[in-house]
Amino acid sequence: SARHGRYLIFFVEAGDEVRIVRGLHGARDLPSLLG
Repeated sequence: SARHGRYLIFFVEAGDEVRIVRGLHGARDLPSLLG
């Protein structure tokens, strides 16, 4: 994962590509969203 401003971005590396899986705003209730 990485942070960009107020966003938390989840990604996976696949060979020579980076795929963004999910982006969440930091104002959301992240613990409940992530389990």
